[in-house]
Amino acid sequence: MPSFMQTGYTDLVKRLQVARTTGHAPPGLIDATLNTLANCLPAADGRAIRDAYLRQAARLLPGTTWQQASTLAELIRRFHYPADEVRRLLRQAERAADLPTSVRQIHRIISSY
Repeated sequence: MPSFMQTGYTDLVKRLQVARTTGHAPPGLIDATLNTLANCLPAADGRAIRDAYLRQAARLLPGTTWQQASTLAELIRRFHYPADEVRRLLRQAERAADLPTSVRQIHRIISSY
């Protein structure tokens, strides 16, 4: 592992130890941990996790799977802040793997549950 990555991991571990001791995990620490873990996964595992989050997000939306896919595609194109549960799940999915942007790709993913 390159030394610059080792430094990042060391800092993250120190922050996690403080969080364990204090019983408080700030959102930034959780985000950093999730990002680090996502980068350690094989690509296929990342896509599987992403797809699971997309399916969870779709279940929160009304309509047919095609309507859900259309809504998710629109949210993916323009979301920047996880303001609600659907967008939070999209953010989690994005951390695991690149998000699809076409309605057809999203429909294929969410209709397979």
